[in-house]
Amino acid sequence: MRLEKIISLLKQKESKRLEFKKFRDEISATLFETVCAFLNREGGEIIIGADDDGKIIGIEESRIDRMMNNIVTMSNNPDIVDPPFILDPHKYEIEGKSIIYLNIPESSQVHRFKGTVYDRSSDGDFKIKEPQRIAAISNRKSGYYSETRIVEHIGDNDFDRSTFEKVRNRLRYLKQDHPWAGLSDTDLLLRSGLARRNEDTGKIEYYAAAVLLFGTELGIQSIIPQFKIDAVVKINDTDRFDDRKDFRINLIDAYSEIMTFIEKYLPDPFYFENGQRVSLRNKIFREAVVNLIVHREYYSPFPARIVITKHSVEFTNPCNPRHIGKIDTGNYLTHQKNPLISKFFLQLSWVEEVGTGIYNITKYMPYYTKGAKAEFIEDSMFRTIIPFRFASPNDSDNEKAPDHIYTELSDEITDGVRKVKDFIAKNHGCRLSDISAGLNITERTLDRYIKILKLSGVIEFKGSKRFGGYNVVGYLKIGGANGANGGMDEEINEAKKINNQETTQKDTQKDTQKDTQKDTQKDTRSLILELIELNSEITRDLIAQRLNLSTNTIKDHLKRLTDLGILKREGGRKLGRWVIIKK
Repeated sequence: MRLEKIISLLKQKESKRLEFKKFRDEISATLFETVCAFLNREGGEIIIGADDDGKIIGIEESRIDRMMNNIVTMSNNPDIVDPPFILDPHKYEIEGKSIIYLNIPESSQVHRFKGTVYDRSSDGDFKIKEPQRIAAISNRKSGYYSETRIVEHIGDNDFDRSTFEKVRNRLRYLKQDHPWAGLSDTDLLLRSGLARRNEDTGKIEYYAAAVLLFGTELGIQSIIPQFKIDAVVKINDTDRFDDRKDFRINLIDAYSEIMTFIEKYLPDPFYFENGQRVSLRNKIFREAVVNLIVHREYYSPFPARIVITKHSVEFTNPCNPRHIGKIDTGNYLTHQKNPLISKFFLQLSWVEEVGTGIYNITKYMPYYTKGAKAEFIEDSMFRTIIPFRFASPNDSDNEKAPDHIYTELSDEITDGVRKVKDFIAKNHGCRLSDISAGLNITERTLDRYIKILKLSGVIEFKGSKRFGGYNVVGYLKIGGANGANGGMDEEINEAKKINNQETTQKDTQKDTQKDTQKDTQKDTRSLILELIELNSEITRDLIAQRLNLSTNTIKDHLKRLTDLGILKREGGRKLGRWVIIKK
């Protein structure tokens, strides 16, 4: 479990970054003293539900939700934490007891708890009252975190209003009562720490992070003219490039467009997790893109780059390093380079938790490319190298199967054919390696089953050799054991007749009804289900974007699919997923 690993690592090497808090009926003041001290120093982890020695004592289950809501509400209240830094508490079970876990990064701002600045040392949290010591903390942060530079000559016209609305809609989708969802544009910037009100003049002053996240292209270029993210594809034309695009838009729009660019060129191997298909491509490259965005030094003259080749994807971005050299992924504690931007991406659920990027890429890499490991090298240019291979064209082998494959089929083979057909029906687009892993069948045995199903017209390989996969296109009635008289041949011939008849009927219906609204709705719902099969965590907004439809239209289709018992939603708005109940 990652949490247990964090506790062990911090106890051994960086104990000052780990704090244990005993449970009390109400959230105590000392909790937020520690929160502000961590925000002002180097960040840290807080375990609520453990004694001073780290022994897990737990929290009563009936009180956990209330405590977590209080933590979120209080951290968003400027009368308690100023400027606010909304926290993201998580509930875990350790040793059979429930605890609350808080991962707190170092902030790029100086935070006060009820008007008092706190700092952190090996002896714990202590108050700072001397103005020169407070100024020293502020100077240290302003020299290291360029995202908090106050930008001049920025006004309302330099912000993209549609981005604000997009953010509010996503926050409402993730959590209906999110404290930022109902705020005006200006209040949203103030409450999220992206802007401040000058106490002397009363005017709003904007940090560079605010313009990077919400600015128009002209607004961003006016403060950081060198800003861009360059994406290059060198799969076939290695001397020049196959495709190239540079992104100069705000980070919220850039994240979505970069992910769309990556999805266009990279494969997405079949993978099951907890009974659901999971997009490995999304799991890995989402983290890599977020890392490139949130850890970048934006005032560097060098651009961030993504280079896709035949064998790897390399992300490079300028940064202010705290570690020089190759990162040991087993013993690495993250340091936020742009805490304001990182915090905002966390609230949008584009990153699961502060510091999970390297962990998740390392976790899923062996499944994306067998035996491969990602490399992370920190220097003035941070490099993330993700190796992969394109799928083998042998998966679409079209050679004719020998005649003896149909004679004297046993119960075991008949059952195997049925299982393979059912697996493909549930996981359309899968490849030989996916089926072999999912059913625990050797590829040699699987090859025989596939040939039976292909020649009987039940399945078909669709798409290119690199990115295609198997799909069910017909029906096969498989009975019990087949005798020496080759009963399977009769079943195959009958299946072909049925398939031909049904294909003719479907073509006729399609010709007469293809312009009707009913067919259009069916096609749309089929596409929605295909997107959900590829990524069960896909959002309503992203479905609308992929299908070029309005969010309300997608909402109506999802409701209809749910009412028909085809689809259901599991989990909350933030961490939930779609589950396809039946085709």
